Amino acid sequence: MKLGLVQMSMTNDLTANLDKSLKYCEMAKNCDLVFFPEIQLTPFFP
Repeated sequence: MKLGLVQMSMTNDLTANLDKSLKYCEMAKNCDLVFFPEIQLTPFFP
């Protein structure tokens, strides 16, 4: 099983976050499972 781990910075722009996530999915197309940060598609910033 091949795993992909993504470390990415998020912004308040949800569309930009989604686009970036989809690019990482394309990069990891040979992986069986890809992990993203838990708040990747939300505008939450502590």
